[in-house]
Amino acid sequence: MTVEAKEENNFKDWCIERGLLALKLQLGTEKGFPDRTIMSPGGRICFVEMKKERGGVLSAHQRRWVNQLTQFGFSVKVCAGAEEAKREIEKWW
Repeated sequence: MTVEAKEENNFKDWCIERGLLALKLQLGTEKGFPDRTIMSPGGRICFVEMKKERGGVLSAHQRRWVNQLTQFGFSVKVCAGAEEAKREIEKWW
C-alpha cells in the first residue's frame, strides 16, 4: 500500500468514527474526480482531494473537477495529507 493510500485510509477511518460517510466514487473512464465524497447527517456533502503532504499538485483533470463542483456550490477541499483533511472537515462540519 502506498503512503498516499495509507493517508487516505486513515482519513476515511477518522470520518467513519465520527458518523460521516467517506465514499470513494469512481466514474468509469472519467479522470480526476475527488478521492473522497464526505456526507454528513443533515444532507451536507463535501469533496476531498488528497495530495501528498509535500509536493502534491492537482492534475488538469482534477482542477476541472474542483472548478466544476465549486461552481455548482459544493465544498471542495484539496488537502496535503490526512491531518489537513481532518482539520478541513472539522471546520466544514
